[in-house]
Amino acid sequence: MHPNQTTITQMNKVFKNAEEATFDIKDNMTLMLGGFGLCGIPENCISALVKMEVTGLICISNNAGVDDFGLGLLLKKGRSKNDLFLCRRKRRI
Repeated sequence: MHPNQTTITQMNKVFKNAEEATFDIKDNMTLMLGGFGLCGIPENCISALVKMEVTGLICISNNAGVDDFGLGLLLKKGRSKNDLFLCRRKRRI
């Protein structure tokens, strides 16, 4: 190995549940969340973040969800400080 090279350690990205997957998310972090509309979103991870009470998140996603589902849960609780969404949130009537 060249003296300027560093060893890259692989990390295990498989977790038993959403709580384990989100354990190291802290206040004021930036998150990119997948899915399209309300399909394929990390709903269990979003619910885990709501339970963790992290604040000041910057959420990057193509959709902001609805009032009681998806990223709408974080927005409703005021957990995010800045957001970047391709499609704005729809409110349920």
